[in-house]
Amino acid sequence: KSVTKTEGTFWDKTKAFGKQLLKSSAFVGLITGAVAVAGAIAFPYGIAAELGAMAIGSAVALIASKSLNKGIDNIFKEKNPDKKVPANNTFENLPIA
Repeated sequence: KSVTKTEGTFWDKTKAFGKQLLKSSAFVGLITGAVAVAGAIAFPYGIAAELGAMAIGSAVALIASKSLNKGIDNIFKEKNPDKKVPANNTFENLPIA
């Protein structure tokens, strides 16, 4: 979730901000690094090879970024995302006085 759409406490918003910051910085770093490395490797072979290699590097970095995002989501997984009453504590199970 984005920080602006996150409801809850200050800590919920802080967690959402940190998660988004990790995802965004990883994406930018992976794309920049892959394009730069692939372009540098193909530089001696001409501009067409360099551009092709940069495109391939970008595609590989995008796949890696999606995988990394899933890993980040697993690290920050919410225990009870709906913030509802747990199933074992439903109102039906409460004793009536």
